[in-house]
Amino acid sequence: MIASGRPLLGAGPASVAARELSIPTRGGSVPARLLLPSAVPEGVVVYLHGGGWVIGALDDFDALARHLADRSRCAVLLLDYRLAPEHPFPAGLHDVEDALRFVAGGGLDRIAGLGASLPLVVAGDSAGGNLATVAAAALRHDVDITLQLLVYPATDSAMAWPSYTRFGDYPFLTSADMRWFYRHYAPESAWADPRISPINATDLAGVAPAWVAVAEHDVLHDEGVAYARRLQSAGVPVELHRYEGVTHGCVRMMNILDTADRMLDEASAAIRAVCRRAPSLATSGVPMNKLNTQRADAPAPRHRRVDAVVVGAGFGGLYALHKLRSLGLEVQGFEAGSGVGGTWFWNRYPGARCDFESVEYSYSFSEELQQEWSWSERYAAQPEILRYINHVADRFDLRPLIRLNTRVVSAVFDRASALWRVTTDAGDTVEARYCVMASGNLSTTKFPDIAGRESFAGDCYHTGQWPAEGVDFTGLRVGVIGTGSSAIQVIPLVAQQAEHLVVFQRTPPYTLPARNRPVAPQEEQAWKRRYNEIREAAKRTISGIAAFCKPTQSALEVSEEERRTAYERHWGDGRTSITRVYNDLLVNEAANATVSKFVQDKVREIVKDPVVAEALVPRHFLGTRRVCLDTDYYETYNRANVTLVDIQRAPIEVITPDAVRTAEKEYPLDALIFATGFDAMTGTLLAIDIRTSDGVTLRDQWSAGPRTYLGLMTHGLPNIFFVTGPGSPSVLTNMILSIEQHVDWIAQCLADMERNGQALIEPELAAQDDWVDHVNGLAAKTLYPRANSWYLGTNVPGKPRVFMPYVGGAEAYRKVCDEVVADGYRGFAFGTAPATPPVRMPEAIGAGAK
Repeated sequence: MIASGRPLLGAGPASVAARELSIPTRGGSVPARLLLPSAVPEGVVVYLHGGGWVIGALDDFDALARHLADRSRCAVLLLDYRLAPEHPFPAGLHDVEDALRFVAGGGLDRIAGLGASLPLVVAGDSAGGNLATVAAAALRHDVDITLQLLVYPATDSAMAWPSYTRFGDYPFLTSADMRWFYRHYAPESAWADPRISPINATDLAGVAPAWVAVAEHDVLHDEGVAYARRLQSAGVPVELHRYEGVTHGCVRMMNILDTADRMLDEASAAIRAVCRRAPSLATSGVPMNKLNTQRADAPAPRHRRVDAVVVGAGFGGLYALHKLRSLGLEVQGFEAGSGVGGTWFWNRYPGARCDFESVEYSYSFSEELQQEWSWSERYAAQPEILRYINHVADRFDLRPLIRLNTRVVSAVFDRASALWRVTTDAGDTVEARYCVMASGNLSTTKFPDIAGRESFAGDCYHTGQWPAEGVDFTGLRVGVIGTGSSAIQVIPLVAQQAEHLVVFQRTPPYTLPARNRPVAPQEEQAWKRRYNEIREAAKRTISGIAAFCKPTQSALEVSEEERRTAYERHWGDGRTSITRVYNDLLVNEAANATVSKFVQDKVREIVKDPVVAEALVPRHFLGTRRVCLDTDYYETYNRANVTLVDIQRAPIEVITPDAVRTAEKEYPLDALIFATGFDAMTGTLLAIDIRTSDGVTLRDQWSAGPRTYLGLMTHGLPNIFFVTGPGSPSVLTNMILSIEQHVDWIAQCLADMERNGQALIEPELAAQDDWVDHVNGLAAKTLYPRANSWYLGTNVPGKPRVFMPYVGGAEAYRKVCDEVVADGYRGFAFGTAPATPPVRMPEAIGAGAK
């Protein structure tokens, strides 16, 4: 099955000397060949040849070993370990372990004059890479191995990675070959053993640093990448290199393929670096990932090719990067900010915090993460949430995947190549098969169109773009324009600093007291014991929040006294769940009037000045605009240094260099805060030029309002996914629960496509139209469209008035998505794309090095 490599590849550098040896093992002894460079060796490399544990001999890999000795300036011990099926697992592994102990114990010093103190590297390709990494893990406490060098290693006998489908029939190694090799190496009942499938190892901490190479067109590509990630997650420093346009066996093609020479040069450089103790992956302790990106502050490559691009590094983007990487995909993330965090990176205004319990506003995908992280408050403040997000980025080693300070300006799908070409504001381009837009629902800040706004000479701030260093308003006259959720949080704290605060209000909001408090240790312990129960309960609710009740009664079926008792309980609980007390509060005017009046009366009770109180009383149906939580918001209007200006009655006419002038009065100001919200749900997506090479644009598709299927994709734009896009529950639910559900769905879809050999996916137009009609129909049955809000885009002049979220709730939506998958991705159309052919290799090599 394998031809000798020497006639085609030559004998290797003539300066390299060879010596035949016999290495003692527990099975007796095995042959070996020691290749010595012309210079004094700087280390010893024990090289384990490929061949599926079944084939391969010293002569077949002699040329490769000679080149490696010459370029790395190390002695290379080429080991002829015992082969299956005559000597099945673990015979070959025992030979490798014994040979490494022999070298580390000074065996080569005794028979070849090589000092026992030389750095030791274990290396191998394919099955040899498998033996190398398994031996490195087994001997981590006994043998000082400086580096494990793994070339397209076999790491997972499950053989279920997408690359087994994509490249299963490529030359030199097929999916059928791998099954044949595994069957001869060990009985199938043993395949899951970590000594056969090292990706199944439960503990890799403390193993030697790794240099991992994968070939693009190789059935083993994905498991090689995944194993590198597995090492990284265990804290092992790793360099991961992907070599494009080549197949399995390419490392032995030096002198024929430039890529093979580059692979050998880069592997040799890594060996030299660790042997000389130069700053490198072996000594820095910092995992590097050359497959995906360099450090966040390093210059970006001008052109790259990856499997998937993820736009945004907030909660959605980070989870998408983690999930897609776990599939073995090569992923590149982009983030416009200088740090991760998304909403919580930008919104640093005083008082910014989550408006439902942190125990639920957190990731559920990792039980270890849930147990190790502690929340200090019931409703975590922005700094703590940002620390949590950074902890997640570090814990799962996501930073190397992200290019910070980089804004995506265009994404163009080329139909000829079936690739997205993503361009950044730095002029760099990345090509990818898939795009995942995790750019956030509330990311594009909106300023009001007020005459003279740019002329204001004082300091101006937007709550969505707050300075990281904070702002001191002590002794200043401050104006706040807007009274949405961010204003409700910022106003009480600014009022405590400012000499005088003027609030310019157009539409009074509904807001309830948060009742925030520190988390007691026993409370934390209780929820950590119940985390799985909490998460499962959340999936069965409308809101995606387990703490919110699932109503079964109409508000009109109970007495006024019973209603008031229920509303008082929810007012005292400190949750926005008051809209979920009864099942008709958002669909029936009379029912809604009962809860609206309850909160309106609370405002009148709290605010002492009756004129100010009436100005603060909301007039819309409660819940049709965002319901907020606050700490002393209404109480703040009892302060002598706070003035409320009703700009519905007296509109703002102009902003001057030192004041805001309404139709009735001028208000001198030193600073101005715009709490005027965002171009929600569609603004950030439409700010990117998303189109296809034949002229289909997202902007045209959404010209009359966003049109999606399930909020996930839009017809005419293949292979681009939206995380919590319009047409999904998103902003009406627990955002992190919705993010995880969307990303999990996308990941499953991509895995199924890879498994089935499908390259393209987009919604069918009829399915999209039906979904849009369904979303609109549900919204029309509610009170939501009766109020102007950012849910409908009415806060942005010229934006189509369309209710954008799906009101059916998290549970119903999840059920629909699951049914679509179970029905063979009902409503989606799949297609194939032209495959990029591998570089042709000489057929004389036969089956190649496996």
